[in-house]
Amino acid sequence: MIHSIKIKRTIKAAGLILFFGSLLILSTVSCNHGPSYPKETATLDSLKKVLSSTDSMLINVDSLNIRKCINHVIITLDEVKMLTKDTVTRGAGQIFKSFADTKWELQTFLSRRTVLKQEIPKSIAQVEHLSHDLKNNLVNKDSAMIFYGFEVKKASELIETAKLGLAAVKMQLPLNEIIAPQADSLINRLKNHQRT
Repeated sequence: MIHSIKIKRTIKAAGLILFFGSLLILSTVSCNHGPSYPKETATLDSLKKVLSSTDSMLINVDSLNIRKCINHVIITLDEVKMLTKDTVTRGAGQIFKSFADTKWELQTFLSRRTVLKQEIPKSIAQVEHLSHDLKNNLVNKDSAMIFYGFEVKKASELIETAKLGLAAVKMQLPLNEIIAPQADSLINRLKNHQRT
């Protein structure tokens, strides 16, 4: 009986030692393996939000109106070529040049928008995965900052390109709408002059 009491005490002592030893190991492991990159993951999470917002802005752009403006410029410039045997006046030339410049800016935006609409969702997914992996310490320490730097650079470039394109559209569409009636009026004068 005394022997069984000693065995029970020994088992209890061993159990307590195992229990506290496990707690000590777990606390040491969890302290060492907490999120190692809190600033980086916060930056990635912010970038994801900005990328999503940028994607929404690109989707909401009225591309049909932009294409209509571009087509108007193309038709006008073709008519100028057909109607002018001599050079047009300096003022008329400047109006047609400004009109052509709006076309170039708007076409550039549309071609970049197509690429951006493909690349931004990919970047969102990459940023999200990297943030998750960094939060859970799933990335090798040697590679973590390389991956982080690459994804931040790529996302920032996409955001900046989209921002510049959207700003150009915001400026060029109203300019196109201002110049269009002047260009149309000049075309009508050229047509009337040709008839006389």
